[in-house]
Amino acid sequence: MCTNSWDNRTFECGKCIELNIEGGHNNAPLHNCGTYDVWSQLGYYKIEKVLNGKKISSVNYPQRDLIRRIADWGIKHGVKFILTEVDKWVWADKIMENFYLHEIYSQYLSVNVMTREKLASFYESHSARVKKYIGKDKIVVLK
Repeated sequence: MCTNSWDNRTFECGKCIELNIEGGHNNAPLHNCGTYDVWSQLGYYKIEKVLNGKKISSVNYPQRDLIRRIADWGIKHGVKFILTEVDKWVWADKIMENFYLHEIYSQYLSVNVMTREKLASFYESHSARVKKYIGKDKIVVLK
């Protein structure tokens, strides 16, 4: 995950993107977020609440949660979007094999029992939603 010193504090790229999109400055999503060869894994943990002395956190993914606002900015400025795709079953299996990712997606999808079928369905619908909203002429799909 990329980190950098910004405003005299350590931050994660996802927080920088979120601040640019929600800050009302009409900045590009990656404005002042640093210079990197690859932008990936932009999620970050956010403490939601404290329950019985235990911190309950979630993972924010601004590239997913703010996709409409990011897309609107990009479309307005003539940006091409890149969507990477893998086989939905391969992706689902990788999530099922990783305890932390399994927990993150179980929480995000609000399910008590996660299955590879639920994950594959989520992946497929998310990809279709991104393509539909951004538009085929403004997106490049890499497989």
